[in-house]
Amino acid sequence: MKQFIILINSRLNVCWICLTLVLGIIAYSCNKDRGPKCSSIARIPEEMKSYVMFPEGSYWIYRDSATGVFDSVILKRQEIEIVKYDEESNKCFEEIEQYFYYSFDNLYIRHRGTISSYHNLLGDYFNGDIGDSLSNGLKYIALYDSFYINNTFYFEVKYFYNYSNTTRWNRRSYWVENIGIIKTIRYPSLMPDTLKVFNLIRYFINN
Repeated sequence: MKQFIILINSRLNVCWICLTLVLGIIAYSCNKDRGPKCSSIARIPEEMKSYVMFPEGSYWIYRDSATGVFDSVILKRQEIEIVKYDEESNKCFEEIEQYFYYSFDNLYIRHRGTISSYHNLLGDYFNGDIGDSLSNGLKYIALYDSFYINNTFYFEVKYFYNYSNTTRWNRRSYWVENIGIIKTIRYPSLMPDTLKVFNLIRYFINN
């Protein structure tokens, strides 16, 4: 009888241990899914998202006006994360993380953006007013009512200029809501006469 009771207690202990492990794993998973504890979250404005966020599988095809070389840009993967930037105050910000394939460079590249600015290989965007500039040299130059490229009119076009000399390429980029970049001008900082002017010729938004 005593051995039987010991056997039962042993099995109960094993069950309790297993149950504790399962509950611990569930708790860990839930905490992981919730992300960092934040006292406040600086979220990306919806207007900014409409310029830079698109469904996975969307693509854009550009052509260099000087050489005729094509660049196909494909959005492979996209995520939004909550990232903590101040441990003491638990302040966080929302961040876009995107993975693109660029045929011109034959590269898969990750791009990131927060509430202030978004950077990719072809151009830069930030949510501000005309004339505003950021510390990295990115400036919002103008808003065009219309812009004509490759037999197509685009409307409400934002023009940005990244004039930083610390980057490999200086860029002038033109953005349209729900389309993205329609034109970008890139030139090396050390050889400003060597231009690459990529104009949008076709795009597909995978809605």
